[in-house]
Amino acid sequence: MTFLRRAMFAMAGAVGSMAIAVSSLSPLPAAAAWNSYPQTFSSDQAMTYQINPSHSGSPGPETLTLPLQPSWTIDLGGPVSYPVMGPSYIYVTVTNPTTTHPNLYAINYRTGAVAWGPIDLGGSWWANASYDNGLVFTINVNGQMQAFDEQTGAVQWTTQLPGQSMFTSPPASSVFGSGGDLIYTSGAGSGGTLYAVHASSGAIAWQAPVMNGDHSVPVVTTAGVYVSYACAQTYDFEPLHGALLWHHATGCEGGGGKTAALYNGKLYVRDALVGNTILDAASGATLGSFSATAAPAFSGSTGFFLNGSTLQAVNLSTNAVLWSFSGDGTLTTAPIVVNGNVYMGASSGNTYAVDAGTGAQTWSVHLSSPINAPDEQNASQPLTGLSAGYGFLGVPAGNTLTLFSSALQVSPGSYNFGVKQVGSSTTVAVGITDNFAGGVTVSSATATGDYSVNSNGCTSLANSQQCGFNVTFAPTAYGQRNGTLTINDNAPGSPHTVALIGAGSDYIIDHFVLTPASTTIAVG
Repeated sequence: MTFLRRAMFAMAGAVGSMAIAVSSLSPLPAAAAWNSYPQTFSSDQAMTYQINPSHSGSPGPETLTLPLQPSWTIDLGGPVSYPVMGPSYIYVTVTNPTTTHPNLYAINYRTGAVAWGPIDLGGSWWANASYDNGLVFTINVNGQMQAFDEQTGAVQWTTQLPGQSMFTSPPASSVFGSGGDLIYTSGAGSGGTLYAVHASSGAIAWQAPVMNGDHSVPVVTTAGVYVSYACAQTYDFEPLHGALLWHHATGCEGGGGKTAALYNGKLYVRDALVGNTILDAASGATLGSFSATAAPAFSGSTGFFLNGSTLQAVNLSTNAVLWSFSGDGTLTTAPIVVNGNVYMGASSGNTYAVDAGTGAQTWSVHLSSPINAPDEQNASQPLTGLSAGYGFLGVPAGNTLTLFSSALQVSPGSYNFGVKQVGSSTTVAVGITDNFAGGVTVSSATATGDYSVNSNGCTSLANSQQCGFNVTFAPTAYGQRNGTLTINDNAPGSPHTVALIGAGSDYIIDHFVLTPASTTIAVG
């Protein structure tokens, strides 16, 4: 794929016809200030359900640090989906209770205002979204898939997926750097079908039969596309052409399914009838079992599993339970783990953070609406869940979405410079914003490896102010040349770090000129 730089947090636009209420709980810096800091090469986007295409419940390097403070709450008038966090806006699908149609909204990070939408997605009750490479992708219950420009909401294409009558699997896209251009989803009705659709055009690249296509957001990697349906009927397909790599078959089939999660070469498959199974992602061989009612999350050597209303941390090597946390006894959401804390929502309206290592509660807040469990059985509302990206936590609760931010926000949480020629250099900006710290003093900003930093006078910030550092990558040798930007300051969470990713090359091949044009190059 070609990934374009996109400015973060464009200004808000017009609001659609539904009554929308925004409560600004803690005014943040103006949206326009963020336009200096493009985020496309950051890994802290929340692209789909459970944050990433592996559905592991954890973003890349992320700067969300406690304590958090609510920035705004918006009431969208109907049940709200999991938030998708792109570089420009937050995207959610919402069921309009009057028309029963799902609608797509883009919401401004800084103000909570509707930037564009609502856009009627057609069908009834259910639709969900994903983000990749400047486009927001949606699928409704009738199998109509659409792509929208992230900044304007303009429709780029519309495709009706053929052969099935019921669609309840949110879309997921190919991974950064995979070389793919594909969005994946599945449908049911007459058996089931997995679809791969070209992100740039909406043309169907390939489709494959499955049992039976319900409620399973595809897991997408460069090596495989994994889906799991009722009775743990689980598949792995080659991403670009759809060849079946393996099928974990069981003694039954039926309607339903649940989203699998991939972590460290293991696929975690949930099923109420035959039980939860851990499969080898390369071969489909059964490796073990686990207990969880919602999708798990992972970090390091630990898995985080919601069993009933209790969150458990499990050592992935020994299967030993390391700690348990029940909060007020009403935990409901799939967990996500961000920067050393596990976040959970509860039907009481409470949102919790617990230390990933100890299980000790580190933060909580009460919202006025219940935080619903993800419904992986019906299609009466969009699939919901927590999300995190760009230093924000998004919590859908009933008809509302609340955004939380850190006292000091560093953006991006990581930056990938790509491959650069040895001896050359390239510079990007990293911004910091005092959201509610009440005055920040930066004592130092340093970078390791082949990276250097210029503070640009960014030494102190008043509340709601922003400034930025210039970070330069100048590879001195061939190969991977990663480093870290470390910012020492007096704000909570210091030191704040940004992962710097890059590689050096002895030469960069720009293009070939072949004479004559029909020259044949023999490989071997």
